Amino acid sequence: MSNFLLLAILFCILGVVIMIIYLADKISMLEKNTRAATGEHAPAANPQTAPDKRFAGLSGERLWQAMSGAAVAGLDTANIDDIRKYYGPVLERHIDELFEEGLLDSRQGIQVQPDPLRNIRTAQGQLLSWLPPGEAKNIYDLGLDRGRGEDANLPELRARLDATCARVYSMLGLTPAQSFSHRLLPGPVQTTAGASVLAATSGQTTTRPLA
Repeated sequence: MSNFLLLAILFCILGVVIMIIYLADKISMLEKNTRAATGEHAPAANPQTAPDKRFAGLSGERLWQAMSGAAVAGLDTANIDDIRKYYGPVLERHIDELFEEGLLDSRQGIQVQPDPLRNIRTAQGQLLSWLPPGEAKNIYDLGLDRGRGEDANLPELRARLDATCARVYSMLGLTPAQSFSHRLLPGPVQTTAGASVLAATSGQTTTRPLA
């Protein structure tokens, strides 16, 4: 009798745990759907993380304009050249996160309008980064497509991702350190047995030091 009672208690606890996980997932999906319906912006920056001072107070679209060559009051060419040294890793991380957001949303069966603004953590604080809205959506949609597609579509997705990222970088006169598809959409490699497998799990990027 005592064993039966113990099993009953264990099953009750297991049921409660499963229900909690289910409800947490539903709440997360509801929040994303609400954000998509209302056009609500991404969460505000963490007030405990200081802005990265290396960018001379520039952030968001104003920083993008400075990097693209537009004149910015109070900044000379030397300042912009210094900022450009630190901007590449920020841009790379912004693109990575947009793609990964699309991939995760696809797996949850939802789709939102991605915010072109995103708070990016750096080695010296955080920075509000901005991408042209159309390009932000293109990158997010590529993540969606990867989540929905089969491996047979991988070559096409790789080409589209690299073309999109090359276009974004060209707007700023920059060149990616490596192709984004190499990390975000790794291609098949041959195993010792000759079987073709993916080089890594798609959508999982290699951990890199903060910019």
